[in-house]
Amino acid sequence: MNEPVAVGLIDGGQKIYVGTKAVKPPKAVHQTEPAYPASKISSGENGGVTLFVVVDDHGKVRLAKVRTTSGPEFSKEAVEAVTGWTFEPARLEGQPVAALISVDIAFITPRQKY
Repeated sequence: MNEPVAVGLIDGGQKIYVGTKAVKPPKAVHQTEPAYPASKISSGENGGVTLFVVVDDHGKVRLAKVRTTSGPEFSKEAVEAVTGWTFEPARLEGQPVAALISVDIAFITPRQKY
């Protein structure tokens, strides 16, 4: 698509866009890895979470909602981590705009220390 597509509003009127050829998506500049859920360590279970994330025109995460998850423990850690990320905001015609993106997070069982 060559045209910008708005999918919602924040702050009473600022449009939230999805990625198209017209909208350069946000780029993460600071990411912290989510903690592996302590309750899953003994089971050795790997997990994954996909989030819908709204990044505002200042690069701040304004909303993180779970789309798919391996379980609530993984969801909690993923949302907590992503809400602390910062981004270079999306751009439309060179101007910063809010954008909706999808973020995938994989949880791999940490190695046990002996």
